[in-house]
Amino acid sequence: MALKLRCLHKIGVINCDSPDALVTDVTDHFDIDALFPADSGPFQYDEWSQVNTDAGQRMNIVSKSSDRASFIKLFKPQLFEFKEHVSRVRNQYHALQDLKANLPRNRIIVQMDFAENFNCKTADEHKDHFGVVCTWNYFEAGHGKGPCDGIGGTVKRCADLAIKQRKCTIQSADVFYTWASSSNISVAFKYISKEDISRYSIILNENIAKNCKPVKRTLKLH
Repeated sequence: MALKLRCLHKIGVINCDSPDALVTDVTDHFDIDALFPADSGPFQYDEWSQVNTDAGQRMNIVSKSSDRASFIKLFKPQLFEFKEHVSRVRNQYHALQDLKANLPRNRIIVQMDFAENFNCKTADEHKDHFGVVCTWNYFEAGHGKGPCDGIGGTVKRCADLAIKQRKCTIQSADVFYTWASSSNISVAFKYISKEDISRYSIILNENIAKNCKPVKRTLKLH
C-alpha cells in the first residue's frame, strides 16, 4: 500500500504518502474514482511480487504500469482492506495497553517477535595455493574484532539511512555494491559475484579442503 501511495503522491493525486493518514478519510461511501482525473494515467508504481531467482522464488519490489481503470480496480479493494487492517491494529494496541494497565497479580504478558538470521562463514586460505602464509587467531568472544567491525557497521548504517531517505532501494548484493561505490563513504568496495564464489569454491574443495584438519575444541580456545 505504501508503495502505491508513494506513486500517487508523487504525481499529485493525493496530498500525503502515509497510509495511516489516508485511511482516516476513507468511509464506506468513499469515492475512490473521484481521486483520479478521467485523463490520468498510466500509473507507474512499485509492488511487492514473487519473482524467480537463482535461489528460488522470493519476494522483491517490482516496477509496474497500469492504465486508470486497471489501477483503480487494483487499488480500491486494497485500500478498504488496509483500512480494516489499520482498525484492527489500533484496537489490538489499545487492548494491550489496557491489559498492561490492569494486569492482575501473578500474571505476565509476553510479547514476542521474530528476527532475521544471518549466516557468516569464513574460509582459511591455503598458503600453497595463494602464495601467502596465514594464521587464524581467535579473539575473546563478546568484544570488537578490530577496524573491520567499525567499517561494516558504518557502511550498513549509511545504507539504512539512504533507504530511509528514499535515495535508493537495495534488494541484492550487486545493488548494494553499486550504491556503496557511488556513495561518499571513504571505503574501497569490491563485488564478488555468485559465479566467482562458485568457481573458487570448486578450487578450494578440490585442492584444499581434503588436506585441512579441523581445530578441535575451538569453543574453549577463546
